[in-house]
Amino acid sequence: MRFQGENCTLSFGLTFEGETVWLNATVWPQRQPLHDVHQPHPRLRFSTQLPQKDILQLQQWLTSNSEEPLHFTDPIRLVRRVRNPEHDDTIRLELDYYLQPEPAWWDWEISFPLKIRLEMRPAEFKYLTNALNRENWSRDLTW
Repeated sequence: MRFQGENCTLSFGLTFEGETVWLNATVWPQRQPLHDVHQPHPRLRFSTQLPQKDILQLQQWLTSNSEEPLHFTDPIRLVRRVRNPEHDDTIRLELDYYLQPEPAWWDWEISFPLKIRLEMRPAEFKYLTNALNRENWSRDLTW
């Protein structure tokens, strides 16, 4: 996965409580930080509790190739597809991140909301959408 054009890692987990799902995620660039070792490493974290229907809506939107943006919940309120003129297999998404202030390590253009650009290879995208699919929630997903 690429985050703002940098190679990065997305780690996420789903925890189920009745009819709700806790979605916890962290995105961090793999590059070495250029700042003091004692400062926190660049990580973008979010945790939100969602009804199962919202997780299913996200999964369906991701697999539908819809041109319409998806209205989501804080801190990521909007997700949109970025069409690729080169016609490669990379999936590109742009997310509006609404928490302020921006992280101290933020090294990209500042606007409000912060615009997060993600690029995923087909295998990464398939893993993500499978993980969000209710049929796979109790299965061990592997690459």
